[in-house]
Amino acid sequence: MVDLVSNNGSCHCGAATVVFTVTRPLADLPLGRCDCSFCRRHGARTMADPEGHLVIWVPKDGLTRYRFGLKITDFLLCATCGVYVAPVIEHAGQHYASLNVNMLDVRDDLDPAPPLASYSGETAEARIARRLKRWMKTTIETV
Repeated sequence: MVDLVSNNGSCHCGAATVVFTVTRPLADLPLGRCDCSFCRRHGARTMADPEGHLVIWVPKDGLTRYRFGLKITDFLLCATCGVYVAPVIEHAGQHYASLNVNMLDVRDDLDPAPPLASYSGETAEARIARRLKRWMKTTIETV
């Protein structure tokens, strides 16, 4: 049986909260930065545990969804304070995401400058396949 550990966090104003449940220590999970202009401008550092789960709690109309580039991903931002929460895709009726760890209460314990990755040459199909393999199942709940 795998031990699950939950990590909590929120946006700046507290309207959007997250519970990031992982199957191994955060230090053992890949942490990265995307070199796209959106992620760079938000200072995003992202992490996922394909065996874990992410729950995002928000008030009704509490998220702004933004799409750019290939337009296959919703980039979720708190509608009140503007903090970038997570990128999310939907596949076969299930959401998958990678969490912006700046949302976590333990954010300062994580590498401030993880490796920078470039995905600019990917096709939509390759990007979806990579995300389904590396990202985690996600639930978005309205409170």
